[in-house]
Amino acid sequence: MKNTFPIFKETYGLNTVLDPVRLTQQREKGNLDLAQAVNINIDGSGRISRRKGYTRRLEGNYHSLFGIGDSCLAVKNSTLVLIDKDYTETNIVEVNSDNPMSYVTVNDKTYFMNGVDKGYVLGRSYYPWEFLRYIGPITNKTLSDPPIGTLIEIFNGRIYVVKDSVVWYSERFSYGAFDLSRSYIQLPSYKVRMIRGVKDGIFLGTDKEVIFLEGNTPDEFSFRRVLDSGVIEKSDVKVEGEILGENDIQGEEFIIFITDKGICAGFSGGRLLNLTQRKVNLPKGFTGAGIVMNKKYICTIAP
Repeated sequence: MKNTFPIFKETYGLNTVLDPVRLTQQREKGNLDLAQAVNINIDGSGRISRRKGYTRRLEGNYHSLFGIGDSCLAVKNSTLVLIDKDYTETNIVEVNSDNPMSYVTVNDKTYFMNGVDKGYVLGRSYYPWEFLRYIGPITNKTLSDPPIGTLIEIFNGRIYVVKDSVVWYSERFSYGAFDLSRSYIQLPSYKVRMIRGVKDGIFLGTDKEVIFLEGNTPDEFSFRRVLDSGVIEKSDVKVEGEILGENDIQGEEFIIFITDKGICAGFSGGRLLNLTQRKVNLPKGFTGAGIVMNKKYICTIAP
């Protein structure tokens, strides 16, 4: 009697690094790598299921979605709108550019900036993001409105604003007060595509490398290159204590983003983990989008 074996029971996932004829296969167990994977989900046990479809809820030209509790902000046809969970919309303010929007939420305020427009949303209303008055010790600084940039981030009581290779930072807990002549970080001529804070520093992703600024304040920052690879803009997501794949990384806020060398996770201390380098060659791209749902990072890459 001939031996029998299952043709397929489970998968180790996608593998585009190896030649398809050399992919891992354990015939007796029915395990194998996949040379292609289109419109499927793979759970932690290796089970494959068909990816769920989608339903169109709203019509229009949308981009730059950002979650706020049970609602989200988005840019629709040159208007910043608030979308509630029942898909009703509230117009917040007209914007003058189709550039991708960057957001940070501090307490009940969500600040936004896109290289042309800036402001903040409180409740369902728009307010100018500007310098009103300084509250604190006597200072000889010349304080002004936030500069116009393309990326913003909140870290240790300051908002950081990025334009090309310059990173400005606000006075601590005074998010509209910037000393533009002194309170900035000048990087080499690389364009900054990502700024994300973790517990003890900030990751900066450029078109050439990933830098970690270790420290709690700009005066303490030490610069360290942690990856010699460019970052896909808008692919970055901040994650608060999740489990991704087999990597148990609960209890620590970290970030996930796409680089030219794979999907990476960045942790405190500047520690970097490449999640895909050994098995997946990602397509080349300039910009993307990312989100974490059901303990999985879901991303897109565009030329």
